[in-house]
Amino acid sequence: QEASQRALDFHLGWFADPIWTGDYPSRMRTVCGRRLPTFTEAERTLIKGSSDFFGLNHYGTAYVTSPEWRGYAWSGYGDLRAGSYFTDLGVD
Repeated sequence: QEASQRALDFHLGWFADPIWTGDYPSRMRTVCGRRLPTFTEAERTLIKGSSDFFGLNHYGTAYVTSPEWRGYAWSGYGDLRAGSYFTDLGVD
């Protein structure tokens, strides 16, 4: 269940959470640290609630699992070293 929540945070929350909550998911803040931009209070006020509709095209479902820590992630893009989107995502 943690792997599926991480996948949702990184795939959907990355874009939706700032609009609906005013910030990125807390899990992304923890994992990405300073690599994830921060919003000023003025930016949070401007963006939070700036949409009254959320549409989602859902074309497929993927099963995810928590991988054994390898220090890197392997994806269709190849061997991705620490600090990449796929390593931060933390799912297989």
